[in-house]
Amino acid sequence: MTAYKVTCQGDPADIIQLCKTVLVSKSAKIKSIDLDQAIIVSTFRYGINPNGLKMIIHVNHLDQDDYQISISAEFTNAVDVYGIADRKAAEIQQLIQHQLEQPSSHNIELYQHDFQQALNQVKSTSIVSWTIIVLVGLSISAIPTGFGFILIPLIGLIGAVISLPFSRWLAKRAHQVVVIERHNESHHDYFWLYDTVARLAAKANILTPEVGVYQSEDMNAFASGATPQHSVVAFSTGLLEQMNDAEIEAVAAHEIGHIISNDMRGMAILTGLISSFVLVFTLPLQGLRILNLLGNSFSTIVEIILWLTKLVLSIVLTFFGSLLVKKYSRNREYKADAIASLLVGKDPMISALSRLSQEKIAIPIEQRGFNAFKISNQSQWAEIFNTHPSIEKRIQALQTGIHSPV
Repeated sequence: MTAYKVTCQGDPADIIQLCKTVLVSKSAKIKSIDLDQAIIVSTFRYGINPNGLKMIIHVNHLDQDDYQISISAEFTNAVDVYGIADRKAAEIQQLIQHQLEQPSSHNIELYQHDFQQALNQVKSTSIVSWTIIVLVGLSISAIPTGFGFILIPLIGLIGAVISLPFSRWLAKRAHQVVVIERHNESHHDYFWLYDTVARLAAKANILTPEVGVYQSEDMNAFASGATPQHSVVAFSTGLLEQMNDAEIEAVAAHEIGHIISNDMRGMAILTGLISSFVLVFTLPLQGLRILNLLGNSFSTIVEIILWLTKLVLSIVLTFFGSLLVKKYSRNREYKADAIASLLVGKDPMISALSRLSQEKIAIPIEQRGFNAFKISNQSQWAEIFNTHPSIEKRIQALQTGIHSPV
């Protein structure tokens, strides 16, 4: 059993945290952490044994602020004849070395987060949140119309679910996206972009989405799709021409954040629920109109009053419902920014947002229906009417850390 070593400087607790984050990012199970002895014991799946490979990381104090990280691995019930355990230890050693060599802005701030645990919390939080919303929606719908109409919100939900599989196709069609095919040599100029997204997707523990480019002078990018397995991330040529590599990577990480949070699904479900609520609360008025029409004494005055009341109620409910959708959309932008800071560090994300704040070119009219799914949507309206927070607020949120990725 070979011990692979890395020499570094810093606080031992921060070094332990960094090592733990690297282990978890590679699907290790943390068995124990002894802060006094500075030892981490973890296991990896090998074959059918979920704990078949055991890895020990020991942080040894050399002198003053110098420490040595020792990584060793062995099979729990077998002899490492082919050096597989040693290669795993060498892989972890290289990853730790790579993270230690990152610029200081990426160092401790990024790895204070247990990255994989944070992403898992994102997913579980989204599931719980939307379960609560659906249950509340079904409950509210029963109040004004009786229990018989409790299934009406399902109409909007079913419509949202049916439309989701088409969202990726519609977004690509509206933007005339060229999907990058890694095996197609004619796309060679964009292989680096595909590889960037693939690397981030692997880090976020999801399958690589489709990666595409579309012709547009505005600096923008979007993600769309029903599930992480059936999504697309597309970048405008304007963005690729005006941003540097680190900023483009940050934008890609932001879009990956939307995908792992299932934001497209969330937007569709919320929109479907609001449409259902409008139907639920205006249905009694429609029923009264039918009764007036079929009754023995039809009243034009009553018909006009009922029609106007239904129209006003529909407009008011739709208006306030749209504000709720926009509020949700702004919150998910903050969350996607925070996830991007986990993936690449907050400084590249802040730099990308600063670059977007300089944008002067308007989004083409035919693409504006997808504004909510883009990284930037500059608007002259007050924030309450916008799908995105201001760039200034997003940068401030990243600087202060006031918005959690979960």
